[in-house]
Amino acid sequence: MKKITFLASFISLSFVGVTNAQTDVQALTQIEFFDTLGTTTQIKTFEYNNDGNQTRKELMNFIPNTYGTKDTLTYNGSGLLSSKMSFNYNTTTTEWDSSYIENYTYDANDNVLEYATQYYNSGAWVSSIKETYTYNQDNQKELKIRNYYNIGTATWDSLLKVHYIYDANSSLITQEVTDQWDNANSLFYVGFKKNYYYDNSFSVLDSTKSEYYDLANSVWVNSQRNSFSYDANDRKTNSETYYWSSGNSAWAGSGKTTYDYNSDGNLYLKQNFQYSSVNQAFNSYPSDSIVGVFDNNYAREELLIPNEILINDANSFVHKLDTAHRYGYNSTILALERKQDIVYTYTAKTIAGSVPTGVEDAKEIVSVKLYPNPASDILNIKWSNNNPEFTINIYNEVGQKVISVKNQNLINISNFKTGFYSYNIVSKEASLSGVIIKK
Repeated sequence: MKKITFLASFISLSFVGVTNAQTDVQALTQIEFFDTLGTTTQIKTFEYNNDGNQTRKELMNFIPNTYGTKDTLTYNGSGLLSSKMSFNYNTTTTEWDSSYIENYTYDANDNVLEYATQYYNSGAWVSSIKETYTYNQDNQKELKIRNYYNIGTATWDSLLKVHYIYDANSSLITQEVTDQWDNANSLFYVGFKKNYYYDNSFSVLDSTKSEYYDLANSVWVNSQRNSFSYDANDRKTNSETYYWSSGNSAWAGSGKTTYDYNSDGNLYLKQNFQYSSVNQAFNSYPSDSIVGVFDNNYAREELLIPNEILINDANSFVHKLDTAHRYGYNSTILALERKQDIVYTYTAKTIAGSVPTGVEDAKEIVSVKLYPNPASDILNIKWSNNNPEFTINIYNEVGQKVISVKNQNLINISNFKTGFYSYNIVSKEASLSGVIIKK
């Protein structure tokens, strides 16, 4: 049977000459956490609509105290997230109390135009934070302006703005510069910047470095650095974080995470290591680790899952995750001991729409294909005739546009997080949508 690929948070897709169909999926509907005695300590539940969009997330914690949170999500006609409302569980009334709401608006190109939040206070919604975005001619995010709502003056006051700078050739982000608002002088001043460094071929992200601006001395000062390592398949195997020690004028370690994959490509072991200031090195033993157990009868593209799989925040497994076991280091016995078991429950569900893999199905509909799929670095677009003028937009799993380019047959996606992305290609000859997998 031909496998169908789809998103964790589904984006509505349409195809020229293709009628709507239905797809049977295994939807992750519950994650249950147990302590070493087998007692349930926490339960997360998820619900989805008929399009495959996640519409509800509920978390109930039972030990040491009972409390809960709930999110409900709604989408616009294009399948993009339009609002998320959060609630807190009231243990006295056993009701859900309104807490927080996020609203999203988009421009004609489906770029996020505004993000606004409100919190619930004394029976009324109160504005809190608002962010507005502008984009360059390539639909890349160029500027983010954040304001906060001043209750005293009933006005939106400046807080910060972020500038995004890209490499001219690869379209990868190379720098984020944050300006902070100075209330006393009523002006913005440069506060922080984050630099992105890639390998020589611009295929993978090597490291990032954050700095803050010392106004008194008019110099940039190191703050934090992250470095990454990858295997031959461009899967992340090591991530290290350092902070700048001004007293020693040197980088000092903060934390390290290692990632191990089994022969099927699943991330089965993730370990965290602390830094020893005495030895000036990361400890040889992990402070904690998590081990995943997978069911190879179901591939990742046959699953409907939300964005929070605890085995790996990048969702880089390729089969159904059944259980996970969390271990912590016991300094008395000098060894890891099991701390938590996690069980994932799936429910059969049928969602509307037919979502092709983006390779063979695309070739059947129009004379263009994207390859390789899955891809780790460069995504190729090949037309059977002369290259027409076209635009391709790529969206992440929550429907936010991550890149938009025109007339480029080679697209560098190396800085994308591992996971599923939808795309839409528009030209005079055809309009095509589908899904790509970043591995």
